[in-house]
Amino acid sequence: MAVRFLGCVWLIAVSMRFVWICLPQTGYIHPDEFFQATEITAGDIFGFKHTRTWEFNESFPARTAAFPYVFTGLPLYILKMTLGAEAITSRTLIVAPRLCISAATLIIDLSVYKICRQLRIDPAPSLCLLGTSFVTLVLYTRTFSNTVEAILFALLLLLVVSSISNGNTLRTRKDHVRYFSMGAVVGAGIWIRPTFVAFAFVPLVWCLLDICALKWTFDKKIMKLIGHILRYCIYLGLGSILTIFILIMVDSHYFGYLQRREFVFTPINLILYNLDTSSLKEHGLHPRITHLFVNMPLLFGPLALALYAFNVHAIVKRTFVDCVSALLSRSKEEDGKNRDDHRAYPIWSMLLCSVLVPFNWVICHPPDTVILVYLEHTWVCYVWNNASGGIYPCLAHLQQYLHNARSQTINTEYHLTFYHTYMPPQHLLAWPMSGHRNEGGFHHSLALYDLKGSSKYVLNEHLEMITKMNREEVESHGMKTEIFLICPSTIEFHHPSFTMIKQFHPHLTMEDPPDLNILFSSTQEKTVKCTSKNTLQRIRTEPAPLYAIFQKHPFHVLDGEKIDTAYVNTEKLCLLRCAKNLQCFSTNVGVDRGQNRKVLCELLSSDKYSSPDSFQPRPSFHHYSIASPCESFPCQYGGTCQALYERNDYSCNCTKITLERTAKSEVVESELRHPTVIPRV
Repeated sequence: MAVRFLGCVWLIAVSMRFVWICLPQTGYIHPDEFFQATEITAGDIFGFKHTRTWEFNESFPARTAAFPYVFTGLPLYILKMTLGAEAITSRTLIVAPRLCISAATLIIDLSVYKICRQLRIDPAPSLCLLGTSFVTLVLYTRTFSNTVEAILFALLLLLVVSSISNGNTLRTRKDHVRYFSMGAVVGAGIWIRPTFVAFAFVPLVWCLLDICALKWTFDKKIMKLIGHILRYCIYLGLGSILTIFILIMVDSHYFGYLQRREFVFTPINLILYNLDTSSLKEHGLHPRITHLFVNMPLLFGPLALALYAFNVHAIVKRTFVDCVSALLSRSKEEDGKNRDDHRAYPIWSMLLCSVLVPFNWVICHPPDTVILVYLEHTWVCYVWNNASGGIYPCLAHLQQYLHNARSQTINTEYHLTFYHTYMPPQHLLAWPMSGHRNEGGFHHSLALYDLKGSSKYVLNEHLEMITKMNREEVESHGMKTEIFLICPSTIEFHHPSFTMIKQFHPHLTMEDPPDLNILFSSTQEKTVKCTSKNTLQRIRTEPAPLYAIFQKHPFHVLDGEKIDTAYVNTEKLCLLRCAKNLQCFSTNVGVDRGQNRKVLCELLSSDKYSSPDSFQPRPSFHHYSIASPCESFPCQYGGTCQALYERNDYSCNCTKITLERTAKSEVVESELRHPTVIPRV
C-alpha cells in the first residue's frame, strides 16, 4: 500500500514538472541558465540581439558549443522551422528549451529505478524523493550545464552498477560495450564541465576494484589480473578519446579555429581561467566549506542530514570505504573556489540510491513523507515565484511592447537600463541584432544597459547622458527616443522626467530586500519629510578644515543668483573659493579659457535641487554641486528637495503634505511582492 502511494506521488510530481514549465516558472535563479545556453543559441539561430559572455569569446573560448546546441538549439531550430522568427515570443523562447531538457532529465528517473532494482532496493522511496525534490522540480527544469552533468552522472552510475551486479568472471562483449559507453559518458561530461571528473572518479575506481576483487577471487594470477585491468582501461579510454575528438572538432568548427587549421580545447581554457584567482574574484569567492554546510542542506534538505548521519555511522563502524565513497566527490568539488549552489546537485541520484539503504524510513512512514513533500513544495513555490521573479515577466512585457511599436512611422531608438538586477537575457526581447526596418522604411534600434549594482550617482549620470543624447537626436535628426528604467521597487527612484508604467510581482532579491518591519506593526505610515524653510544653510565651527565634496555635471549650468564672479587658473581654485564662502552652494565653471588662459568661475547662492527649473544644459559651462542625498530624487508627490548640508540630509518642500495609512494585510501583500518597476521618460 505504501509503495503504491509513493508511486502515485512520483507520477503526480512528474506531471507537475512539465505543467510548471508551461506556466512558465518566473523565478530567475542564476544567469548561467541563459548565458551558457539559450542566449547563445537564440542569437545564432534567430539572429536576435544577445550577449556573448566570456565563456564564448572566440579568442579564448571556455565552454563547448555542443551542450547549448544539443539541448536548446534543437528545440529553437524546430520553432524557427515551424513558426518563423517573426512569431517567436519570450514565452516560446523560455518554455521550449526547458521542455527539452526536462524530458532529458527523465533519464535520471529511469537510471535511479534501474539502479535500485539491480541493488535489490525498493525504487519507490527513491523515485518519490527524486520526483518531489526542489532540485528536480526547479533546477532540473532549467537549462543549466549542471543539469546535463547530472544526467551523465546518473548514466555513469547505471553503467557501473550494471557492470558490477553482473558478477560474472567471464567478461562478455556486452561488458566491453559498457566500458566503452562509460568512457564516452566521462569524456562528454568532462568536456561539458571539467568538474565531472571529480564526480566520476569514485564510480570508475569502484568498478576497477570490483574487477580486481572478482578476478583475484577465482584466479590468483597476476598477469591475467593485469590483462583484465588493461582491457578495462583500453575500452574506457577508447570511448573517452573518440567522444573528446568529436567534441574538439565541433568546437573548433564553431569558434572558427578549424578554418585556420587549428584546434581549441575549451575545458583546458576553462581550467586555466579558474586557476587565475584574480579572474575568480570577479565572480565572487566563498569559503571552502560552503558546499558542505550551506549549499547541500539548501539543495537536498533532510536528505543532506541523513548523509551526514550515514558518514558518522560509517566512521563509528569503521566502514571506511562507504564513508570515502559518499564524500570524496564532494571534497573534490570543495577544491573549487567559485561555489554556486547549483554546482552541487549532480550527486542527487547517488544520494538517493546510497543513503536510503540504511535510512529507509520513507516507505515505513507515509505521513512523514507527506510532510516532507509539503515542505519541499513550499520551498519550490517560494523559489519558483519570488527569486528575482519580476525580470522574466518584465522582459516579456517589453518584448510585446517593442513588437507592437515596430509599425511606428518615425525613426525610434529604445534605451533599456537595468539597475540592481541579474544580468538581463537580451534574447527574450526577440529583437533583431541590426534593428528593425518596417514597411514604411522607418528604422527602430534598441540599446540595453546593465548597470548591475552601481550607485545612484552612476545611475543618474547615465540617465542624464541618455537624456542629453535624446535632445540632440530630436534636434538634429527628428528621431524619437524612448528611455526605460527597470529596477526593484525597494529602490527609491523619483525622477521628475520619469513616470511609472507597470509593476511586476513577485520579485525578491536579497541585495535589495523588502522592509520586513511592516510585519510587526498594525499600520504603516508613509510620510514625506516636509519643511517650510526656503533658505539654505552651511554651518562651520572654527577651527575646521575648508572642504566640500563636489559633483560635476558636464555641460550644464545653473542660472541663479551670483554672489561672486572671477577668472581663475584652474577648476579646483574655483571649487576652493566656493568651499571658503559659506554663502556658496554651487558653481558654474567655464569650459573655454579666455585670452588670459583663465576660466570663468561663478559662485552661486542656490543649488540645482532647490532650483531645478534653472538647471539647464549648456555646452560652455560645467556645473559643480555639493554632494547631497537630494541627488537620488527622494521627494515624492511633486515635492522639491532641499539639501541640509550641515547634516548630510535633506527635507522636502511640499505643496501638500501626504500621509498614507494602509491596513496590515494590504501592506504585507504589497511589500512582499517586491515588484519590478519600469518608469519611462
